[in-house]
Amino acid sequence: MTPRRLAQPREQTIMPLNKSLSYIDARDAVRNLGGLPSNVDHDVVLVHSRERANAMLHVGYRAAWAREMLVYPEIGGAFRAGVNVVDSQRDSEGRQWIFPYQYVPEEALSVRGAALFVDPADIHATRVRVVVVPQSIVVLSQFPQNIMVRGEIDPETRVPREVSRAQSVLGYTYDSNFAFALDTVDRRARWLYRIGGAGVRPILRVNFDRGSRQALYVDVDPTSRMSVGMLVEDPFAEALRA
Repeated sequence: MTPRRLAQPREQTIMPLNKSLSYIDARDAVRNLGGLPSNVDHDVVLVHSRERANAMLHVGYRAAWAREMLVYPEIGGAFRAGVNVVDSQRDSEGRQWIFPYQYVPEEALSVRGAALFVDPADIHATRVRVVVVPQSIVVLSQFPQNIMVRGEIDPETRVPREVSRAQSVLGYTYDSNFAFALDTVDRRARWLYRIGGAGVRPILRVNFDRGSRQALYVDVDPTSRMSVGMLVEDPFAEALRA
């Protein structure tokens, strides 16, 4: 499967719906309404438009599912040929989330720090397992190898890449007691929260404050009930450009 280029949102914004649903139910709820907003859609609103983000916060859009998922091996591990990627934790309903090995691009195999940014075509759920079938895949490099990392964004997906302190232009400082007591103004920086084991997780974006808006959470149980939104034409686009 070949990587795709992500379309940049143009003259659109996210309209919150009055729903709190699991990831699968959220996908189903907006299937005929254009689907869930992408991670890039969320990023444009949350990081680059404080007015829109604050407006969504006022109507309860505090934590919402993005359309895409991140599939990644355990910390220090790599994808293996012929081996399914199985999330190391079962969801609250006792199911395993699985990304079949035949969809892992060859270029990602046996590469430490590789991960997959997946736009699902379908998700097949049974009582015991959930199987993700991709519509498109972007292979990521330098995927974070710690459960909480601040890094520079990949411009195509808006997922952060882990970089060394020597390489970074972000001025790393780290406070384990208060992660956002940092320079969160830099729009090149994002936080990523992951689990230590292998993950097959939807991306969750959060809208509490300036710091949380720059974070991607791929450590959340997909059955958790989160806000749901859809893309609509932005009636304030002209005014915001003026």
